[in-house]
Amino acid sequence: KINAVYAQPRNGENRINALRRVINGYLGIPLDHYVLFNIPAFINLIDALGGLEITIQHENGATLRDYHTKEDITVGPGKVNLKGSLAIGYMRKRYGVSQGYLMGDADRVKAQQLVYIALAKKLKSMSTSQMINIASSCYKEIETDITLNNILGYATEVKGMKMSDMGVYGIPGQYSQYNKSSVYCVHKDEYIELYNEHFNPYGDELKESDIYIYEWYKEMGQPYEPPTIGGGTLAQLAEDKNQK
Repeated sequence: KINAVYAQPRNGENRINALRRVINGYLGIPLDHYVLFNIPAFINLIDALGGLEITIQHENGATLRDYHTKEDITVGPGKVNLKGSLAIGYMRKRYGVSQGYLMGDADRVKAQQLVYIALAKKLKSMSTSQMINIASSCYKEIETDITLNNILGYATEVKGMKMSDMGVYGIPGQYSQYNKSSVYCVHKDEYIELYNEHFNPYGDELKESDIYIYEWYKEMGQPYEPPTIGGGTLAQLAEDKNQK
């Protein structure tokens, strides 16, 4: 699992380089830069932004664990503004059948897509001076190989982009079992097609020989299932998920 790669790097290898090695070797994705948030840093960022507006669609709302108080708080349905300590609970939530969480990790990823939409909207609504102030105050709380000046440059570019120019995509695949553990099996051909269409800035197309993906569901005799986690541009996702 990718978490184990980060938690247990090889001797003498730092954690970020371990991720670089595995993500590039297995999925063919070169990592140019990284930004590492811990939970307190994420909470502080969301609070610095004034919270995130999310539309909770399920009629029973969403029960979230407040990171600071450890209290379970039900929010929604409808539009809510999540402070940082509840936004992290929303990002991590994956259980709650009565509130529409039927697929565990897949539902958590779908909720995270809504957070990305809300973040993009918030950034686009801010002035350049507001972006500079927030980036400067939060920079010391993250770990990254990107300079503050470059981050400010990227933020300015985001402000000028349309929601249809930004996207979030799940890796195509399906859930399966391996050695009594739940695993996510990547659909190789669909992944290559997705990568070449949306994530390949280097010109040469990704080929099957460039990646190391074993489709376990076939080994286990399971039939093909449509991808569990979808995606699209932020404009498409906002429309589909009623986040306008």
